[in-house]
Amino acid sequence: IHGSHMTVRSTCQGCGGSGKIVSNKCEHCDDGVSGGEERTISFEIPKGVETGMRFTYRGLGQSSRSSMGMPGNLYVSVVVEPHDKFEIIGQGTILYNIGLNYTQFVLGSEIEVPTLESVVMVKIPQGTLPGQKFRLKELGLPIFSNRTGGIYMRGDQLVQVQLNMPEKLDEKYRKVIEELAQLELEQRGTNG
Repeated sequence: IHGSHMTVRSTCQGCGGSGKIVSNKCEHCDDGVSGGEERTISFEIPKGVETGMRFTYRGLGQSSRSSMGMPGNLYVSVVVEPHDKFEIIGQGTILYNIGLNYTQFVLGSEIEVPTLESVVMVKIPQGTLPGQKFRLKELGLPIFSNRTGGIYMRGDQLVQVQLNMPEKLDEKYRKVIEELAQLELEQRGTNG
C-alpha cells in the first residue's frame, strides 16, 4: 500500500510573508517594522466639526507587518469639549439659557444676548412663559460636510428664557410682592 501525499503551506516565520528579511534592525523596530516610536503630527481641524466625526489622513499611520513596512492611515475621531455659555444641540444649532425677572415675563422687555461673534438685542414679548425658546437664524455654528469637505451652511442659535427667583427678599421687595399677590387674589375674585 502506498501512502498518500499531502502538501501544507504556512507563512514564513522569518519574513512574515513579505519576501524580505531585515538583517540590521534598529533599536526602535519590531521584526523590521516600525514600532512604538512616537511623533507629533499637526493637521488642521475644519470649522463646524461635531463629536463623532472621523477624518482619515493617508500615509500618516504606523507601519505593520501586513502592510509590508508601508505606513498605514491615521484616523482622527473628534470630541468637541463643552462650552461654558453655549450648549451644542447638533447640526450647527446651539442653545443659550438666560434668566429673566418676573416683570420681564409679564411686561415684556428687550434683552442683550451674546452670540458666537457679538451681542444682539432680542425682544421678549409680553406674557412670555419661562422655558420658551427664541430662534436666532444662522447665528449658530458652521455646519461641516464630511462628504464635500467644506462648510455648506450655518446653524441657528436658540435662546431659552428661564425665571430668575430671588433667594432673599428685603422688606421693600417683600411688601411689593405681597401687594401684587393681594391684587392677583382680588382679580381672580372678580373674574371668577
